[in-house]
This record gives sequence, structure tokens and C-alpha cells, in this order.
Amino acid sequence: LTFDDGPTPGVTDVILKELAARDMVATFFMIGRKAELYKDLAQAVRDGGHEIANHTFTHPNLARMPDARVDDEIQRAQEAVANSTGVQPVWFRPPYGAFRRPQGQIALKRDLGVAYWSVDPMDWKRPGAQAISTSVVRNTHPGAIILLHDLHKQTAEAVPAILDGLLDRDFFLTTLSTFLGHPYGKSWAPQA
Repeated sequence: LTFDDGPTPGVTDVILKELAARDMVATFFMIGRKAELYKDLAQAVRDGGHEIANHTFTHPNLARMPDARVDDEIQRAQEAVANSTGVQPVWFRPPYGAFRRPQGQIALKRDLGVAYWSVDPMDWKRPGAQAISTSVVRNTHPGAIILLHDLHKQTAEAVPAILDGLLDRDFFLTTLSTFLGHPYGKSWAPQA
């Protein structure tokens, strides 16, 4: 279970409460600028035992940028997230999934695994909480990586039905590193 684009007050905190109520963890791909702006909320994600990952500093379309700017976006996010949370991310997700194949070397040199997804309810289109939860529960399969965004209230409203629906289907939800391991074989443990 992954969340992109946060932390967002009024959304991320609601999601954290729902995860905590069910003793579940997720991976949060944070925008560096927002991690700086909402440092207490970024720390709450860490304190909940969730994995914190890199989603660039300003959320640009990296496929349209020169490599030097891509590198700067990734590095600035690494620094902002680490300074705000005390956690050095090991996973990176390009905004919009837009990343040219050769740009993978930029993440590699920073020891970042590049993570995409297999279930996308398109919550960023704001189709409503019911549509979001129905899509996730219906389309999740063993080994799925679910993409959600802790940006819109509809997503936060959908989370209880998503979590309960997946639990009813006997899914076990965890962080990306617990599921896949460290992208470069290093040891990883939850932050809590």
C-alpha cells in the first residue's frame, strides 16, 4: 500500500489514524517541499512505523527535464525528507510515472530503487470515495502495489473501506521494503 504527494494536513493524518486503528503500515512517497512545510506531519508518518520514500522536491514531470535537473529534484527531496524525518529514503517514485529509462541511473547513483505500481484507482481524478475504494478492492491481486495519493480528502474517506475490503479478502498490507526488500540488498527495518 503506497501513498504519493503528501504529507497533506487533513488527509495524511486521517489516513494515519485509519492505518493505526488496524495496526497496518504503508509506504509514503513524500514531496520534499511538503515534508519541509509539514514537518510534524512527516514525523507522524515516521512515528507510525511507516516507510518514507522520495517523490521529488516539487513534483515535476521528470521525463521532460534534463538529467541535471532530475538529479537536483531527487537529491533535494532526499535532503528535505531526511532533515524533516530523520529517515533516508531508499525508494523513489517519479511523479506521474514519467521517467525515461536512462534516468534510472540517476536514482541508482543515489542508492534508490525506482518503484511503480500495479493498481491505480485514479484517485487523483477525484471520482468519489466509493469509486476509489471499489476500484482498489476489486483490482488488487496477490503481489499488487497499490497507488493512492494522500492529497485529496476523497482518498482519506476511501481508506477505511479499502483497508476493511482488503482485510476481508485476506490480504496482508505492508511497506514496500518489507514486501520487496531493500532495493540494493541492504538491511531495512521499520522506523517505529
